[in-house]
Amino acid sequence: MTLLFEGLLLGLSLGVTCIATCAPVYAPILMQTERGPIGAFGAVLLMSAGRFLSYAAVGLATGALGAAAAGTLPVPTIAAVSYLFIALFLIYTALIRGRAEKHGDCPAGLMSRFAGNPFLAGLVTGFSVCPPFIGAITRGFDTGGALGGMLLFIGFFAGTTVYFIPMAVLPLFARRRLIRIAGIFFSLCAALWFFLLGLDHFLDLRIRAEMYLEDAYLVDYSQAELTLVDATGDPAVTERAARFFPHARAMTASAERYAETLAALAPATNVLLLVATTPDERVKTLAVEKRLNIVWTIAPRTDAGAVELRDFLSSYIIKARQSRGFLFRLPLDPR
Repeated sequence: MTLLFEGLLLGLSLGVTCIATCAPVYAPILMQTERGPIGAFGAVLLMSAGRFLSYAAVGLATGALGAAAAGTLPVPTIAAVSYLFIALFLIYTALIRGRAEKHGDCPAGLMSRFAGNPFLAGLVTGFSVCPPFIGAITRGFDTGGALGGMLLFIGFFAGTTVYFIPMAVLPLFARRRLIRIAGIFFSLCAALWFFLLGLDHFLDLRIRAEMYLEDAYLVDYSQAELTLVDATGDPAVTERAARFFPHARAMTASAERYAETLAALAPATNVLLLVATTPDERVKTLAVEKRLNIVWTIAPRTDAGAVELRDFLSSYIIKARQSRGFLFRLPLDPR
């Protein structure tokens, strides 16, 4: 029972975020069909029943799989598929209901029976991988069994359901044709939103949009064309760095003259600068004005230090802007 109570608290604490994800699905669907007070409450109960079955199934799966599978699940891909499926369901519902409005509110055929079905809406959204859902899944992996995972998600369902009950008032307003048409319109808007969320998980749309709006681009120093400037004047340092960065064009300069070497580089050059002391302000000014992308660190004195430097640059991608360069220090301990 402890897991049931824990799930309840988790649902109550995350319910606001949960309804922010599911309300764009539930509200337009509830607005499209006129119902009386009992029918309206029944529609919300059907949605809750769909969510209950989904949550119970997920709880069983996460508890059975255990923590060993926690790091192996492709969560972004699962989220993308769930969002795209929700979008298709909303589009399907809106098109069927739109046809009903056009032909006198009398859709016919088997397909129309599933359009806007509250139970199916709950079932579909019960598998949507939103932030609260991911939090519950993470805890579910640690419950130590299928029953424990199911109890956790049943509690999570109960806690989040509290936030959905007030939505039972929406079908009461659907007797007005304008409200039903608005529900259809909002279904299509929500479908577009979930469709974009799904594509975002597949294609990183937000990052692409951010890059475009900021006139920026990403630099992967482990693979991009790279100029390695050794400003220590020590050939051994240059030779060691060149071995660990074979894709880089290596250049050696003295501590007093390396600024001139940097000034001779073409704009937008990606530079790995190895120095013996911290670069002065003129190097920062040069990087910005010449649009050089410079990352710098104290030159590694051992192969182990060079390996650490290579591994760090292989783990991060740096955002650069078209209009200016940067001078960024790598937080490494020279050895």
